[in-house]
Amino acid sequence: MKKIIFSILGLILLSGLVFSGITFYKGFELYQETMDGVVIGEVFLSYESQEDYVTLENIPSMFLDALIAVEDHRFMDHKGFDIVSFGRAVMRNIMEKEYAAGGSTITQQLAKNLFFSFDKTLERKVAELIVAKEIEKAFDKDTILEMYVNIIYFGDGYTGIKQASEGYFQKDPADLTDEESILLAGLPQAPSLYAMYEHFDRAVARSEDVLFAMVTHKYLLESEKDALYKKIQTIKIQVN
Repeated sequence: MKKIIFSILGLILLSGLVFSGITFYKGFELYQETMDGVVIGEVFLSYESQEDYVTLENIPSMFLDALIAVEDHRFMDHKGFDIVSFGRAVMRNIMEKEYAAGGSTITQQLAKNLFFSFDKTLERKVAELIVAKEIEKAFDKDTILEMYVNIIYFGDGYTGIKQASEGYFQKDPADLTDEESILLAGLPQAPSLYAMYEHFDRAVARSEDVLFAMVTHKYLLESEKDALYKKIQTIKIQVN
């Protein structure tokens, strides 16, 4: 009986290793195909030269703190990959028996948005991670964060913090209030679900998650969270 059990475990382990090897190989192939002839620095420059591009000093710190807290609270410490978040996402996917969470860092999301499709495949995750590591080697954290907030989608046709700020609140990003910043920071995770013209109540509910993350990771005090949530509930947006 012991021999049978060990044989089964050995086969499971071998199958896992083979599957992992094939997945990594396919992911590396996808990386090579996608990035052939691409210079990441040139791609960054092409975005930085666009009219809607906003530099970090013109983005409220409250928005940046909220985004990091809810999307990737170890952003300033990791090198493009967060093994803790990834492991947690894997466990959630196993428990829910579907691809429910990706565990991607901000850098991985940037790589995906700039260079890959949104297909939920393990091969794409491997390719995305390779590019994320290259981005981390080439750029500092401020540059990565700045690029990310300029290319992410906020819903309702608004890409980047400038379009979202002007579209929802008719103001430049630098003029966003704390409550507006927190509300916007919750949208990129699922912009179609939280797009504020159709799903404003969901966006407000999502802001509770953002506030909770900010308290958990020491960006806000509990008393500040409650006061900000009350202000968020009074926000009015103008549909263009």
